Amino acid sequence: MLPLSRALKHLISQNAELEPLRRQAVKEGYKPMRLAGAQKVAKGLTTIEEVLRVTPVPMG
Repeated sequence: MLPLSRALKHLISQNAELEPLRRQAVKEGYKPMRLAGAQKVAKGLTTIEEVLRVTPVPMG
């Protein structure tokens, strides 16, 4: 979950494109699910198979 900051609310209210929203979210500490999952794999908390199974394929 990502709390909505003033900056994110502003972008949303302005109907911003996805990329500016994504950049602001990353500035505020958001980590894409696959990245967060990969970090958990590195710590031995889960498997790569599990991360790939439960996370969406990145669009780009």
